[in-house]
Amino acid sequence: MKNKFLIWFWILFPLLAFSQGENDNWYFGNKAAVNFSGTTPLVLNNSVMNTLEAVGSISDLNGNLLFYTDGLTIWDREHNIMVNGTGLTGDSSSQQLIIVKDPGNLNRYYVFTTALSFPPTSYIAYSIVDMSLGPISLNDGLPLGEVDNLYKNFPIFDSSNNFIQTEAITAIPHSDGSSYWILIPFESELYSYLLNSNGLSNVPVVSSL
Repeated sequence: MKNKFLIWFWILFPLLAFSQGENDNWYFGNKAAVNFSGTTPLVLNNSVMNTLEAVGSISDLNGNLLFYTDGLTIWDREHNIMVNGTGLTGDSSSQQLIIVKDPGNLNRYYVFTTALSFPPTSYIAYSIVDMSLGPISLNDGLPLGEVDNLYKNFPIFDSSNNFIQTEAITAIPHSDGSSYWILIPFESELYSYLLNSNGLSNVPVVSSL
């Protein structure tokens, strides 16, 4: 019973995988956004996203917005569509997605998108955003980011090399302090993929649910 509780605790609370200011900005729903950097939440009115369910946004350690997504499109911090940031294989009505910093490259982020599972129309996949690329911002002189075309909509397979068609995914920190476990519950099994400095393992640890 305790193990089952821990599994569902981490599935429901993926934001705990990050620290400091990386979760200070939340972008969601119909152009809604909130900043949590201060003692009182601050409503933001700069979002251009209008979506139904799964969303994700990520900021730097100081709480400065980097990008946000609905699983279909990625917008940069200036609220323009990121270079190569359209055509992701998520769905506006899938339930979850996650963004995880690359343990091997602090300029890169894995964006994991999920399927619409009733009926299944896509599959779990990831795309990599590289914040060292893209056009230079006139506001801060830094790159605005770009989706790596070599790692866009890269599918994640189960232990039988099949697509995984589910709406559930989360990430938890590994005990080594730098890597992550990417957890995907699907039907009666939990697939756990190690994400470390070498990239994402394509061989999952499979547990019974």
